[in-house]
Amino acid sequence: LLAALAAGREQADRLKEPSSTTFDAQLEVARRGSGENPHLYFEIQSLNEYGESALTGLVSAVERVSLAVSRGDEAAFTALMRRGSEYVAQIAPR
Repeated sequence: LLAALAAGREQADRLKEPSSTTFDAQLEVARRGSGENPHLYFEIQSLNEYGESALTGLVSAVERVSLAVSRGDEAAFTALMRRGSEYVAQIAPR
């Protein structure tokens, strides 16, 4: 999220105006993570045996969301959200 915001060069004040509770929650998680040691996080990512497949999956998911939005394909977009929702519903909270 932080990298996407920084790459988009959106002004922080502008982002506060139209934000939703979900965006605000994600921004807070990003804010907390941004205070962590970036060198440690690089180590975690680079040494994670599942890291490459997770990043490939992330890129693919972003591409599918982007394509659905750019085409105005609400059905594809909502299907992606439903699949994600079903997946996280299966993960027991800690």
